[in-house]
Amino acid sequence: MENQKQAGVIKQKTSLARWFLIVSVIVVQIAIAYFLVTLYLLPKFGQLTSKDASAEIQDDSDIAVIGEVFIISGLTINPSDSKGRRFAVFEIALECHDKKIVNLVKRYEPRIKDEFIALLRSKTVAELSLPSAMKSTKKQLHKILNEILGDRKIDNIYFTEFVLQ
Repeated sequence: MENQKQAGVIKQKTSLARWFLIVSVIVVQIAIAYFLVTLYLLPKFGQLTSKDASAEIQDDSDIAVIGEVFIISGLTINPSDSKGRRFAVFEIALECHDKKIVNLVKRYEPRIKDEFIALLRSKTVAELSLPSAMKSTKKQLHKILNEILGDRKIDNIYFTEFVLQ
């Protein structure tokens, strides 16, 4: 009987010793990981972020001031030579320095979208693929805006999204 008690006590001690060993190993691994991260990874990460931050912090004198921006999104078209097999998705930003013109653009947005879609649908896949052709497309879009809005000034047109599939 006493042997059984001793065996139970020994079993209990070995079980506690095993748990103590497992917990100790985990604590040591956490400590090693902490020191490796703080000594090696964080300084390298700090160098990367400080380079990025210093690149971002520069003299703002050479940066042009951007005006009010109105986004025309949801323009999906099939190019003229695609026979419905290809499509293009556009998001166009209109920039101007007069808030009144932005309000006018909001008012005429359906008509502007319609005219933009008609123009973009007339383009071939090749025309949409060439950067030089896209510059002439911007000029044509500008002309459409001047016809709709009168001679009001839209300063810039940006293609903020362009996907040709």
